This record gives sequence, structure tokens and C-alpha cells, in this order.
Amino acid sequence: MTSALSAVATAIVLQVGRCRVETASREITGPSSPRVRRVTPKAMAVLRLLAVAGGQVVTRESLLAGVWPDSAPTDDVLTQAVTQLRKAFAAADGSEPYIETIARSGYRLLVPVAVMSLPATPDAPEPGLRPTEAGFSAEPPRRRRRVLRRWLLIALAVALVLAIAMLSWLLWQQRSQAQAASSNPLPVRPYRLLTSSLETETHPALSPAGDQLAYTAVNSQQERSQIFVRKRLANSPLHALSDTPLQAHDRLPSWSPDGSQIAFARFHADGRCQLMLAAADGQQPPVELLDCSPAELLSFDFSADGRTLVIGSFSAQPGRAGIALFHIAERRWQPLDYPRQPGDLDYNPRISPDGRWLVFARNPQLGRLYMMPAGGGALQPLDPGLMQIRGLSWLSDSRHIVVGRRIGMEARLQQLDTRQPGVWRDLGVEDAQLPAAARQVPMLAFMQRRAQTGLLRYGRDQPPQRIYPSVGRELAPALSADGQQLLLFSDRSGVPAVWQGRGDGRGALRLVVGVQPDVRQQAVWDRQGQHALLIGQDQAQRSVLYELSGAGTAVPLPVPVSSQILQAAYTDSANQLLVLERADDRGRLRLFDRDRTPWQELARLDGVSQLRWDRSRGRVLFTRFDRPGLFAWDTASGQTAVVNTHWPTRWRYRSWEVSADGSIWYSQIAAHCRNALRLLNPQPQQRDSGQDLRCLDRRLAASFGGFSSAEDGALLMAVAEREGGDIGLMPLFDTAEAQLEYFSKRLIL
Repeated sequence: MTSALSAVATAIVLQVGRCRVETASREITGPSSPRVRRVTPKAMAVLRLLAVAGGQVVTRESLLAGVWPDSAPTDDVLTQAVTQLRKAFAAADGSEPYIETIARSGYRLLVPVAVMSLPATPDAPEPGLRPTEAGFSAEPPRRRRRVLRRWLLIALAVALVLAIAMLSWLLWQQRSQAQAASSNPLPVRPYRLLTSSLETETHPALSPAGDQLAYTAVNSQQERSQIFVRKRLANSPLHALSDTPLQAHDRLPSWSPDGSQIAFARFHADGRCQLMLAAADGQQPPVELLDCSPAELLSFDFSADGRTLVIGSFSAQPGRAGIALFHIAERRWQPLDYPRQPGDLDYNPRISPDGRWLVFARNPQLGRLYMMPAGGGALQPLDPGLMQIRGLSWLSDSRHIVVGRRIGMEARLQQLDTRQPGVWRDLGVEDAQLPAAARQVPMLAFMQRRAQTGLLRYGRDQPPQRIYPSVGRELAPALSADGQQLLLFSDRSGVPAVWQGRGDGRGALRLVVGVQPDVRQQAVWDRQGQHALLIGQDQAQRSVLYELSGAGTAVPLPVPVSSQILQAAYTDSANQLLVLERADDRGRLRLFDRDRTPWQELARLDGVSQLRWDRSRGRVLFTRFDRPGLFAWDTASGQTAVVNTHWPTRWRYRSWEVSADGSIWYSQIAAHCRNALRLLNPQPQQRDSGQDLRCLDRRLAASFGGFSSAEDGALLMAVAEREGGDIGLMPLFDTAEAQLEYFSKRLIL
């Protein structure tokens, strides 16, 4: 019994009741919720003492002395630690209480504890036989050589048997893991986190050999981001790649193929952008390669020989609109010759480790993956569908790629075999994006987001009001014109769904049954608040346009389009609807008369990425894929006009709203304000007095899910109540080929 309790005290992974507790990272997971709950170090220390007690009562004095030995804490700190543990266990497994309070005494653990993993201990060396000096020297030289040769052959045979046994075990483990996953009640993570700070770590990059990691760490207090480099081992020391100026952000690190240099982008507060090159050891100051100041969605990668950078679209300047090569030594541009249309945004180019192929995402607002020869040429689509892409990377075999794909309310890491386009394999990592693989070994780094969004209502001259407290994610709120009705997307039921409630947050939310929503686009109410348009999917994952009644009944509409429906909106005419559909890699806006059977098209406009109906002027406001800014379309005359030349950007193309009085508000992050609204059509007096920028919140940022306004000026917005991100690392031993590749390289090294 004593040895079992001592094992609990030193365990790395414990099973407490039906929950899995990882003591090093202080994470608790369970069958009721896949979300990881992290507790404080003091709370984890309290849990260890309760677990070691084996169900016996541990007094408050013992807990205070054991966890806070060098201080004189109050009972409140212990109460807070126990409360935090209870909340974590209740969220992970709500079936029963885990910790009992013994009045005027202490606490005890009510569930059994089992050890799942212990720290490794070095094996004690076995004593060997050593021949005496006299006896050894007495052997004839030829006999000594025969003895040495015999032992050498025995050692080689043993090594060969061990290698075969190891490979056989790996192949057996691959099959057994799939069988065990279905019977294991606790989630087993195929990765580990290398960072766990309260700030955000993002944009990871693995060195070619996979032994070092570079990533961006955000310092919100200093309003800057720095790139740090460290060994990929846990708790290894790290160093800053360069001394980043205040209010500047270093991002997008990329390793050279030989592992000696790192290229990165430096963004300044005044809008300037520099593409920099630094020594990976951080011993020398970085040098500027080029000015990327017109950049929007800057992306780049090293070529296989390290002499050039392949750079995605980042400017409307001639020769910069498509993917191009930048020769580092000569500081010379070389455009690639491949099929593209004017205005296409070709993003995130990645060269395969063998230097033969290039993959990229075209118009990542929708997302379509293409592959072509590294020097340019014909394009091969890798997936027929459209998706929001959150990073991509080649694996070391130059055959597979890993993509961060937005699926529902989260980004997932999925693997694609380029020889089998359209067939995806999920890697089992939640809320993960920005994958970065090593060039030489099957190792993958990524960013895992910590995000939780909630709804805030901003009234005129009133403090913000939190409505419908969040239990996960609430996105894309849509208010009716009178502000009385609300539609939103939430995963509070375990899956993304449509919920209906009151605009003031009173009463309960009601689930809209029978609709699998496309959470990228918020619902749109008609002027009377009697009906709403909503994009969803049927069982075959085809897009469907639904019309919801005020009572929550959803009816599919017979829209005469054969491609994917991206968005829809009402006009001032009850019989006319605006429908945005997919047209190749862009959007086509069509105005329909739905009183006809089938619906009759009245007008169309190509290249549209987002639309709103401006009731104050009876016109369509829209954004384009090929340029930033806001535009207006008169459906009667077919004429278009420019409303704003700078905003919205092509990336935040959904973060704007037109109010009942015709004011157009754009959500963005401004200086010293994480949630700001910019008026895109201000009057001269508003611009001169600074009324064109309104700070809603200096601390909480708005999500990309859009916001909504009512006729009384009230705003309803989804904000990030909790945000951040950590860097994760996972080996990719999913195939025998990858296993052999990894161990062959380890033996050579």
C-alpha cells in the first residue's frame, strides 16, 4: 500500500475517477467534455496530497503546510484551489462529486486513483566479467582475434534482432492503438504541448532535423511580439532571435534548409513591413531582405536549396500579384509562370522538401488548394471543395501535406496524400492550426488555440451587457431590426447548432432543430423580423438556403444554383432575394425573383466576397476578393461605386455591418484598443472630430464571426472572453514508411 501511494506522489499521469490528470501540464480531461481544463500549480499540489491520502481525510492544516510551506496563507487560498479542482472535475465528468468537504476538519477524495504513467528511471548496470590482466595477455594473439570476432558477430546479431523486434512492435502498436481508442474511456492525446504561458504563442516552425523550434510569443503589455528559439525537449532553454522594437511584431519564422538561418516578417505600428533574415543562434542582428510594406497576408517559404524565397501574393504592384521567387544573394525578383486570373490571392506557398512541387491556397477567404511544379506550370487542384485554411505544410516524405482547416467552429489538422486528392485524414488534434513540419523527419509542430467567446450587447451611453453566458463558443449573432429577436451559432449542445432567443438576453435559448449551419455566415432577418435566411448543409454536405420563421421552423428554399451557396440577403422587395454562390474560386452575386417558378435571375455581379443590403439607400454593399475596400452596387442600373478604398481588408472581409441609418461600421484592432469600430462612411465633421473611430473594449477583442445592430443603435457582438495559444508537437508515425524513415535517420545521425 505504501509503495502504491508513493507511486501516486511521483506519477506523471493519474486516472482520478473517470478523469485523466496530467500532472506536468496540470491538465484535466474526462468523458463529459473533450475540452482540456488546466488548473494552477497550487491546485495540482493539493490534488496530489489528496490522492496520496488514498481516500482518507487530509486536514486543512496539513494541506496548507504541504502546499504553502514557506508562507502564512489564509484559508481562502486553499478554498480557491479546491473550488478550482471541483469545477475542472465537474466539467470533465459531471456524473458525481470528486472532493468532499469535512466540516471543521479538511477534505477527502471520493473517487479511486490509479497510476497511468511513472517517470522513467535509469536501469542499474549489470556487473560484467572482466578478465585478469595476466590471463588476458597469456592468450595467443590469433585466439584473441577469434574471440573478439565472435563477440562482434554476436553483438551485430543481437542488434539486428532488436531492430526487427522494434519495427514489429511499432507496426503492432499502430494496429492496437486503433482498437484501444474505441474502448478507452479517457481521451489519449497524440501530442504534447511545449508551451503553457498565459500569453499567446503562435506561428511555430521546426528546424529541418526537427530538433529545434522557433515560434512567436506575444507580449500584450509591451504591445510587441518576439520570435524565440529553443530545443524541442521539454523545459529546454530558449533565446530571442532578435531584439524586437517596441510596438513591433516579429512573425512567420521560416528555417533555411540547412538550419543555420531563419527568415521572418517584422510588422511596425505605422504599417511598415520588413522581410528579415537572421542567424538561428541569435548571435548576429538580422538584416532586411526587402520592404513588404504593401503586404496583406504576407506568406513565404525557402526553396529546397535555400538560395531563394518563394513569396505569395502580397501587393497589387506589377510582378508582385502572383507567386514569385526572390533570389536572396542578388535581391532579385523572378515571377513564376502559371495559370491565374487578375486579382487572385495565392497564399501560403510551400515547396516540397525534395524541391519538386509547390502547393498553395488560392483566395484563402474561401480556400482552394493547388499543386504545381516548383518552377511553375500547370495547376492540379487537390480538393474540389472550398474551405477556410489556417496554414499548410509539407511532410518530410514530399508526398503528404498537413492543412489547418476550419471545420464547424474550430480548426482541425488534417493530412492529405497528394496522390489521392480530396481524401482527408484527421490527426485528432482539437482547435489546432498553423502546422509546420520538419523537412527531414516525420515531426509536426502546430498552434493549439485557447478560445472561448461570449456575447456582449453595447447600447448607446450604456455599459456593455453580457447576455446568455457562454459555455463554449457563441458566434455570429444576428439581431432583428427591432432588436427583439436573436439568432446565433453555439456549440453548447456539443455540436455547432443554431439557437434562437431574445435580443435583450432574457428567457432561455431555444435550439433550432433540423439545421446543420454553415457557421461562417450569420443569419439575416427581414425588415419585419418575421423571417430569417440561413445557410446550412444537408446530409450529403451540400449547401442549402433555409428560411426560418419567428417560431423557429426552417424551410429549405428552391434556389436555382448548382454550386455552393455562400451567403443570402433580403432586399426591400418581398419577392426578391440576393444569393452569393461559388463561381470557381470566387463568388458570384445574383438577384432573383422568387415569385417565378423556377426563380428568375434579374441581375448578377462577379468577384463578390461578402454583401449587405443597405436599407437606407436601397443598394447592395459588398467586398471583393481581388482588392481591399467597400463598394456599392445599384441592381437597377448595374453601376458600381467605391465607398471606401482601404477597409475592410481582404482577410477581415466579414467584420462589418450597415446600420438602419446607413452608417457602415468596421470591426478592427486599433492602437490601445482591442475592440474598435471604424466608421467607413463618415461625414467630414465626424472625421475631423475623431468620431469615426469608437473604442468598445480595450481588453477583449471581437471575434471574426461578425456582429449585428438594431434600429435603436444597439450592437451585439461576439468577443473573446478567453484567448491565447500554445505550441504543440507530435510525431507522425501513422505509417510504416514514416516509422522506417524516422529510425533510419536516427541510426544514421
